[in-house]
Amino acid sequence: MVSHPLFRATLIVLAAAIGYEGISAMISDIADMRASVAAKTNAVAQAQPDGLAARSSYDRGTARAVADALEMLRGPANGSLQSKDVDRVGHTLRPALARAPHDALLWLGLAAWETGRAPNSSAGAEPLKMAYFTAPNDARLMAMRLEITTRMSGPIDMQLKQLAEGDVRLMLTRQPDQRAAVVSAYRQASNQGKTLLEDAVRATDPSFLKLLRG
Repeated sequence: MVSHPLFRATLIVLAAAIGYEGISAMISDIADMRASVAAKTNAVAQAQPDGLAARSSYDRGTARAVADALEMLRGPANGSLQSKDVDRVGHTLRPALARAPHDALLWLGLAAWETGRAPNSSAGAEPLKMAYFTAPNDARLMAMRLEITTRMSGPIDMQLKQLAEGDVRLMLTRQPDQRAAVVSAYRQASNQGKTLLEDAVRATDPSFLKLLRG
């Protein structure tokens, strides 16, 4: 049986052999591995917008802020949110993103808030791009990304246009259950949004244009 002093001495010799830098590299690798596993776990646990309150990484205030941002986007004219509530959404989402910049749904919430607040500006474009970049392959977010993009009344820059066209292409060819979401986005889109959708559909499935226009 190995005595504790001998075990400790062996560890000391091993540490000396490996060296401080080697140990630091091992610790760093373990930390990176844990971070990678945590990121993948979070990605798998991403819930759809209707299930925001169930997300363990969200407190109620953050979940409510994302829901209110979507309400602003979908009905800015009805004035259902008071000015203080509109401010609360922004004040909640920005710190939440500072804590979790990898969270695509938070970026979508910020993009919806910016677009709902000022649909004629391009303020929502950058957070929307971040939503694409942080979860490019998450099919559950496609409909919301497309809705926000096509509700923008101001000019849609080329990069965002290409990202949205990619979503349309996938929704029509590989996500047939999301075709209805493309039609829904079209019916609520700005003039620029309608043009974007028509161009994307024409390039992917011209036969779908008739259904799109209703």
